Parts: sequence; structure tokens; C-alpha cells
Amino acid sequence: MCKYGKYEMVDKRRLFILFSILFFVIAITCAPEIDAGDNHVSTIPSAEFAIEGISIGSTYKEITDRLGEPVKVVKEIITGGPGLLVYYDGMEIVISADEAVNIRITGKGYRMKNGIEVGSSMQYVFNELGKAEITLHNGRDTARYTVLTPQGYYADAELIIYFKDDTVDEIVFYFAYV
Repeated sequence: MCKYGKYEMVDKRRLFILFSILFFVIAITCAPEIDAGDNHVSTIPSAEFAIEGISIGSTYKEITDRLGEPVKVVKEIITGGPGLLVYYDGMEIVISADEAVNIRITGKGYRMKNGIEVGSSMQYVFNELGKAEITLHNGRDTARYTVLTPQGYYADAELIIYFKDDTVDEIVFYFAYV
């Protein structure tokens, strides 16, 4: 028989239960909380994260099938590997490992699924995507939206909309690839 008899088994069960509860509390406490009502983090579903059918993850072929041949293509080293900077009139796309990782819109004529484009009003953006906290960046008002996956998790991507005189001046889809 063990030194402590039946009490040793009870103590092991208690320790197991205690550690299980402790682990559960820590897991719940440390889990990322998603609150679309939070003024500091505005979120959009990944389904909205596309412009003219192009989104983060689109391949070069998918891009050219949708938009035609680019005005200019520059081979570049991106995040330690070969990549492309693809230019259209009013649009720049960064491609790494044959996937778009950054899309920047500065010209009219490129629309998101909900109709937002350069020239849209700030009010229209907020009506379509929800209000975001406005910050000043390089002299322009800026709204940032963190992208959520279909499962409701934060994606490593953002939609950044720059305004000039309460009108969309630039749209950036950004994937944190660095």
C-alpha cells in the first residue's frame, strides 16, 4: 500500500481537477475577443475584402483574366523571395509567391462589391462597412477595418480607406506578409 493510502488518489484527482479548471480559466481569459462594436477595432467579413473580383490571395493569372494586361510589371524581391509589382491605371498590386498580398487603389473605376470606390463619400463607406475610428495619417483622415475570416477569426489583413475632404481618396487591401 502507498505511503498515504487512499488519500494519495484523492489528492491526485483534486490536483487534476484544479489544474483543469485553471487551464480552462487561462484559455478563456487569453482568447482573442472579437467585438465589432469596439470603437478601436472595426471589422469587416472577408467576403467584402475584394475589388473588381480581385482580393488578397488572387493569382497573377486570376488578376490578368479579370483586369487584362497590366500597364507595367516590375520583378521585385518581396519578403525574401521573388515577387511582382503589377501596375494598372489607378491600381497597384503586390504579388508574392504568386498571390496578391497588397492592393492599392488610387484611381476611379475600381469598385468593391458594395460599390465603394475612390470618390465615394465617407458617409457611404460608413453606411456600407460600419463606422470606424478615424485617425489622421499623412494629413488625411483614415478608417481601418480588420478583416474577419468566415469563421469569425481575425485575419492578418486590413482594409484601409484614406479620405480627403470626406471623400475616398485611396483604398488599400493589406495582408501582413512581413
